[in-house]
Amino acid sequence: MTFYNDRGFGACGTPIDASSQFLVAVSFQWWTTANPNNDPLCRGVSVQVTFNGNTITVPVEDKCPTCTADHIDLSQPAFAALAPLSAGVIDGITWQSRWRWRHRDHRRHRDHQDHRDHGRYREHWESYR
Repeated sequence: MTFYNDRGFGACGTPIDASSQFLVAVSFQWWTTANPNNDPLCRGVSVQVTFNGNTITVPVEDKCPTCTADHIDLSQPAFAALAPLSAGVIDGITWQSRWRWRHRDHRRHRDHQDHRDHGRYREHWESYR
């Protein structure tokens, strides 16, 4: 896991400031549509990251064009919540993605390790190391 501090528009088409907001950029391999603004990742997906007993949950707002599928880039303040920025790269994290959508959204069909039903919404978690 590394961090970045870009400003501008994220892959979801919304303004981001990775130097001041908690967010995550996930690998280009996670994106499934030609136009990332329309990708399901931009509809409520979060990543929960744990390192040294500390856990944060950050929304997917951007794409990492050089990340492998098992690598994430946290925004600068999100990274700092887990480790000093001077570390630069951290290994030994665990992370999982949370997909959340309305029950009527049948477009997402994936196998998930865990799912929780919260009334009108469903949450699904996938774990990575």
